[in-house]
This record gives sequence, structure tokens and C-alpha cells, in this order.
Amino acid sequence: MTSKQLTLSWVVVVVAALLLTACNPIVAEPEVQGPEVGRARNCCEKIAFVSDREGNRDIYVMDTDGSNVVRLTDHSADDYSPAWSPDGSRIMFLSDHPYDRTGLYVMNADGSNVSRLLTDASGSGSFAWSPDGKRVAFYDQPDENWPDIFVMKVDGSGVTRLTDHPKVDVMPFWSPDAGRIAFYSNRNGDDIYVINVDGAGLTRLTHHPATDCCPFWSPRGGRIAFSSNRDGQPEVYTIDADGTNVTRLTDSPGEDIGSGWSPDGSQILFRSERDGNRGLYIMNADGTGATLLVADPSDTADFTWSPDGGRIVFVSAREGNTDLYMVNTDGTGLVRLTDHPAVDESPSWVGGIGQN
Repeated sequence: MTSKQLTLSWVVVVVAALLLTACNPIVAEPEVQGPEVGRARNCCEKIAFVSDREGNRDIYVMDTDGSNVVRLTDHSADDYSPAWSPDGSRIMFLSDHPYDRTGLYVMNADGSNVSRLLTDASGSGSFAWSPDGKRVAFYDQPDENWPDIFVMKVDGSGVTRLTDHPKVDVMPFWSPDAGRIAFYSNRNGDDIYVINVDGAGLTRLTHHPATDCCPFWSPRGGRIAFSSNRDGQPEVYTIDADGTNVTRLTDSPGEDIGSGWSPDGSQILFRSERDGNRGLYIMNADGTGATLLVADPSDTADFTWSPDGGRIVFVSAREGNTDLYMVNTDGTGLVRLTDHPAVDESPSWVGGIGQN
């Protein structure tokens, strides 16, 4: 296998992994004031997830203790990648309808009023609610060309193309103030870019011949976490939002990929194969204190933080079939939330921060 093939293979693995305590100090960084968003009543008591327990993939919700499982979608198509609106009132998701193209949909939190936002979404991929809940960023291939970054209002109107380049632009992630979007592009190598939501101010943040991908903006807005193999193995790095101060946070013989900030920005969760232990690790935002949270040979990938940052729900096949589990951020209190012979995956906690 060539070095280029290895790089592409690693990017696919990282994209699949993405498609992420009070006793730890918050690392100082420039703060960006995000929009105030109200939350629906009892907003943080539900977890949405995907299951094929009825034959095809559908969206379900359950209480945070695993009880009261409710099926929200019931369609012959596969419905997947649920994401709560910031106020907890709606859920956006993708759907693959037979003999049709992938569509982006939104529905109320109880499964009612399903609306298709993109009526002809060729290659529609990852998407992200804006922090104020008014818009959604996504990548799409409307002309069967390479994917570009778009934004639109959450009613499907006002679609705006932010990038238009004959290379790949994917993995959009909003800044906390909803003013900019970070994304991955291979237009000049494999790097991280940011762009204003009006399409102006395109800036290349990383400039390295290796692969830099999977941007994840910090909750306070000053930094962006990303994955890179610039030092050989895939590791977790951060960079200031202006492109300065690239910092390597992990350094191990095993792969460290996929990063997710805690809601208060004090910790980062990542997946690693270090020390012969494959599983989820947690570290302080400056890279210190890396600790194995859950050892899991089943390749833990999808996870979501609780809104208070004290718990994490993740996907695992540690007991045979693929289910959802919850663990405290100190590694205690491991609980199996679902127990079904079907595949349960893609958890999304209302008000939490996730990666799937």
C-alpha cells in the first residue's frame, strides 16, 4: 500500500469516527460570546439514537437511564444521524429513501411534523445546527461534483453556497458565536479552513504536507481541536482560531483520533489504541492527565457528552451486540442503557456535545 493510500485510509477511519470535571482547570483562551438559546422543558432528560430493531434504521429517543424507549420515525428508508436543536425542541436527521437521494429532514422532538429540508440532496453528508438554532451547515454535491459547504435556514429556505471549489470541502463545524464555520478541505493538501457564514473571509488555518482533518471548535471559541498524522501516527492537536499556536496534545505509539470538547471546555475526549488498550480516553484541554476512561476492544466511536459534562454515552459491542452505554467522566458508574440484538448507535443527548 502506498503512503497516499495509507493517508486516505486513515482519513476514512477518522471521518467514520466523527460522522465527539470541575477539579480540572479550564485552560485560558479567548472567549467568544455565543448566542443565548432557551431550552425546551425537560430538554436534557432525553437521548436520541439510531436502531435497526424493527428491520431498518430509525430514530428513537429514551430517558437518560435507558427507560421509555420511543420510536420517532417509521419509514422503509433508513433514518440516521439524529441531532437535537440547541433548544431541544426539534431533531434533524438524514434519510436514504429507496430510488431517491439522501435527504436532510427535521421533526419535532416527539416525531411529529417531519419536513424535508433538502429536496434533491445528492451526496448530502454531515451537518450541524448553528448555536442559535436558526441555521444549519452541511456539505453537499448538487452538481455531482466534489462536495462543498452550504448553510440554510432551518425551514429549508435561504440555501447559500459558501465554497465552490473542484476539491473536497466537508466536515463543517460552527464557531460558538455562529459567525464562522471550520471545515476540512483537500484543495491545497489536507488542511483545516474557516469561513464566515456569508462566504467571505476564507482562511486556511493549517499548512502542513500531512493530513489535518476533523475540526472541532472549543465551546469558548478560542481554539479548534483536530486530528493530524503530521508526526507519523494520527494524534490530537489544537490550534488557535486565528491559525496560530498549533499544539500537539497526544503523543503515543497507538493512534489517537477523534476529539470532543467537554461542555465547559476543560477536557477533551478521544479514541486511542495506546498501551494496548483500545477505547475512550479523556484528558485536560492542555493535553495533560490523559486517562483511560473505558477500555473497549469493539472500537468505540460514537459518543455524546451530558450537558453538565459529568457523563458520556457511547456505542460499544463489548457484550456481543452493539448497544449504548453510559459512564461517568471519572470512569466510574458504567451502565448499559440498551440491550437489544439489533444495532443501537449514534447517540445524541439534548444539550450535549457529541460525535457521530
